[in-house]
Amino acid sequence: MATVLFARCDGSDGLRLVRGDTLVYVDRGAHQCQSDGLSPEASAQRLIDAGVDVLKSYCGQRTGVVFPTVCGAPTGDILLHEIRAANLPDAERLGFQNVAALAAAGQGYVLVDCTTRRPLP
Repeated sequence: MATVLFARCDGSDGLRLVRGDTLVYVDRGAHQCQSDGLSPEASAQRLIDAGVDVLKSYCGQRTGVVFPTVCGAPTGDILLHEIRAANLPDAERLGFQNVAALAAAGQGYVLVDCTTRRPLP
């Protein structure tokens, strides 16, 4: 069974990772007025089942992109996982992306409480 820890962002530059670790994300698959999408635990388990060590998990919200408020439309909810950089290719094969891809697309993220979806201070 995976242990999923939730933490806060450490400054505006994002999370402080240990050397040799990286942060990946995946869309939560949530739709407005319909579902919460994939849970952080289920997302982490997908990685673990593929042999990827999940060190920490977080809930987030994409920034720099507009999501119209319409029932059934996607949300900007993402799930983030701290993993060993050596496991990045395995995570990418599962559909996870390095958070650097967000910046490359002119976007970013903020960490949010997984239940309330309110930004963490």
